[in-house]
Amino acid sequence: MEFALLFLVALVGISAECIADECLYCPEGTEAQSCCQRFWLNVREDPSISITASSDASGHARNPHGPDRAGLFEDWSGVVGEGIGGWLRSRDDEDPWIQVDFGYPRRVTGILLQGRSNTQPDRASRQQQWVKTFRVIFSNDLSDFYSTPTIQGTFDRSTVARRYFPAFVARYVRVIPISWENDPVLRFDLLGCDSLEGLGGINTSPHPSLPTTEPARV
Repeated sequence: MEFALLFLVALVGISAECIADECLYCPEGTEAQSCCQRFWLNVREDPSISITASSDASGHARNPHGPDRAGLFEDWSGVVGEGIGGWLRSRDDEDPWIQVDFGYPRRVTGILLQGRSNTQPDRASRQQQWVKTFRVIFSNDLSDFYSTPTIQGTFDRSTVARRYFPAFVARYVRVIPISWENDPVLRFDLLGCDSLEGLGGINTSPHPSLPTTEPARV
């Protein structure tokens, strides 16, 4: 079966109860259900995890826009200079990406994605910013990367898009915006688990069945 046919996408709301608990985010009956927890990027202090980006807009903006602002539900404090809710590339970055280094290979089954948080009132019209489509690429050595197809992103700033894909195991996971509303501002978290048990044909090397080039949009 082609990878695109295995690709599950959904757009759903996330309850406060589910955010607070260590609950599973994948629906019952899916292959990933037993390994579908939030990694709580930029929320839970895990010294083995780091988040970097191709660039950020902090150098020419009133507020920091670095990758440390990219956590899911990250918000603007209301004080200029304390950072926006979301990561944003620099103006001259034509191929932006944000990357998670897990420190060691982990199993990844999906992603949660949002756009920019509440806007500054005097710039509201320009700050309607979110990622419309994106790809996820991954690697264990930063040399050989493997890619998902293009994935549907969000439709507004605040709704959480929940997207699933066949499980892969990787140390480095990179989110690459393809198209966006005004600017590719995003907040995100990855879904999966530390366990490598029960992977079947999935190896700790990048999944051999995933295409290395971007296929047709799905």
